[in-house]
Amino acid sequence: MYRMGTTGRVISSADNPVTRKVALEGAAVVTKNGWRVWVEHHTSGKILYRNPAETGYQRSLVDKRVIEFAEANVPSGPKQSVQS
Repeated sequence: MYRMGTTGRVISSADNPVTRKVALEGAAVVTKNGWRVWVEHHTSGKILYRNPAETGYQRSLVDKRVIEFAEANVPSGPKQSVQS
């Protein structure tokens, strides 16, 4: 059994978990609408499918954490002036 997740509805939805086929079909519809979606195994949490919108969102979260860490922990060097 698998869960289809969108932004706020993974476990709380009454129609989850569902069969793998139903979850993937539902994810295809959500993907066609341009929304973020993933399909995960209901007990292990292993991701079976993640659409491009969800992949991009997850990547942006990682990038944001890296930037925040760098800004907080990497000292800025001396400012260099640009000469014409």
